[in-house]
Amino acid sequence: MNHTLKIELKDFPAAHRITRNYEGPCNHLHGHNYLAKIYISASKLNTADMVLDFSIVKSICNKWIKDNLDHSVIISDFDKPLLDFVKQEKQKYYNIGPFNSSVEKLSEHMFYEFKKILPANITLKSIEVFEKSTSSSLFQA
Repeated sequence: MNHTLKIELKDFPAAHRITRNYEGPCNHLHGHNYLAKIYISASKLNTADMVLDFSIVKSICNKWIKDNLDHSVIISDFDKPLLDFVKQEKQKYYNIGPFNSSVEKLSEHMFYEFKKILPANITLKSIEVFEKSTSSSLFQA
């Protein structure tokens, strides 16, 4: 038997732009008020008959968001002009690696980062990241 929890994390503002192989409006630096929802499960409940206290999961994941993404510019490795600018201006930024900073890659990236920091007995099933209330990306490995 598996028990699954859906946990909505704290929303966070961040800026980004999509530059590689893309010529639409998202090519310009812009921001979103992102929101992430994660789904976790465990094969058995703990001694309090819970998967894990919601507040523990929120604390762990929200801290990672605050430290890395909250009020940051999410930048790709290859966006050197933007990377140089944020460094020069001493702006908070987060390098997402060799990918466009799309919501699809952000959800995938956050999934693997959260897997590293959640307790070992918890399975991260999926993460859904919203860049606005009508647009999101669901990632599950």
